[in-house]
This record gives sequence, structure tokens and C-alpha cells, in this order.
Amino acid sequence: MPAFKYALGCIKDSEDPRDRKLARLPPSLRVALPSKLDYSKKMSPVSDQGQEGTCVGFASVDGMKEYQEKTEWKKLIQLSVRYLYVEARKLDTWSSDEGTTIRSAMKALNKKGVPPEDCWKYAVHQTDKPCPNADELAKPYQTVIAIDRQALPTPAEVDGWSAEEYVGTLQHDQACPRFSVNFRQMVHISFRLAAEQRPQYLSLLEVNRATIEAHVSGNLWRRHMEPLFLGTTA
Repeated sequence: MPAFKYALGCIKDSEDPRDRKLARLPPSLRVALPSKLDYSKKMSPVSDQGQEGTCVGFASVDGMKEYQEKTEWKKLIQLSVRYLYVEARKLDTWSSDEGTTIRSAMKALNKKGVPPEDCWKYAVHQTDKPCPNADELAKPYQTVIAIDRQALPTPAEVDGWSAEEYVGTLQHDQACPRFSVNFRQMVHISFRLAAEQRPQYLSLLEVNRATIEAHVSGNLWRRHMEPLFLGTTA
């Protein structure tokens, strides 16, 4: 049994100037706790980390991030524990065969995000690699988008749209009464879902290449490059 400097092998986390000690919590932030609280229906299914020190990965992904996603989207979205655990270990300031810190996990989550579980399923002491587009699937976009979800159409509404109605809602034409900045942003960031369906997505690009090229050229050249470099009006 190796000798540890700290009880149970725990290593004290390095201090951060943003830390706030509970003893200094102002009275205005204190609340009365209920006698009991059941979050079981809001949590992910119980997982097994096996004989590997990945508890922080499971706590951060299964215990926190999946809870957050389930609360927001009203459905279970399972994410990759292994991905976040590996990324967190890259940020650690101490060396160890296993384990990481909650601080590193939160930094990794904020910096890189976490991809779906299918991108890198967990196995004890695994040596495989994540899916090729793991970093793209993991990217957090909350800081660069502003979508009013209450203003988004329902899937049933979209299914009933004609092609013209869909284009009018999506195309960046602010003179069009159907244009929706919220719908456009949502479609913009949904390429992560398209990446999961790579063969189908690429085949659709080929089938609709002429239409896509015309719209992309018009958007990039006519609406952006011409006004910028030629002084024309878009």
C-alpha cells in the first residue's frame, strides 16, 4: 500500500482567487434547506466507473452536465465521460497515474465542451481514441449564440412548411416577413448533428450542389465581398 501525504490519497486543489469560502457567504445568499429532496427523475441512469479513478469525470458529466442538458431539453442526452476526463487531465498541474480535479474538469468543459457518448464510449483503462470529429461535436456555443427558444417553431410546424416557407424563414433576408434570426442561428449550429450523419449529409450536399453553390456564392460575394471591396450596395 503506497504512503499518501493526504488522507484517502486526496491532493488539495490549488487555490484560485475566484474561490469563495463558505464561511464568508453573505446572509443574503443563505437559504433554508428542505428536509429532503429527490432528484432521481432528473438524473442520468447510474453508471459504473469500474476499477479506474475517473470519479470526477462521471460526476462532471453524468452527475452535472447531463442533468443540465436534461433539465434544459427535457430529455436524456448522454455525453462522453472519457472525453472530458482525458481533457481535464491535460490541464492538471500535478502528475498521477489516475484521477483529476473538479476544477480541471470544469475548465475543460468550458474550454472544449463534451461530445455525445457514442463519440467515445467509456471502458475501464481503454486505449482507443475518440471519433475523428470529437472536438467539433464537443464545442460549446453558448457564448456566441443568442437563441430565444420560445420563438422557435415546433417540429410539427416545420414539417408542414413548403420549401418557400422554409427558405423564407432561414435565408438572411431581413426584408422577408418570415425571416427568423432564432431559427437561422439554430440551423447554423446544428452542423454537429449533420456530422453524426456524415454519409447522408454528404450525399445530400452532392444532390443539391447547384442550389447550395448559388446561395453560398450570392451570400459571400454579393452580400459581403462586393460591398466591402467594391463599395456596392448589397
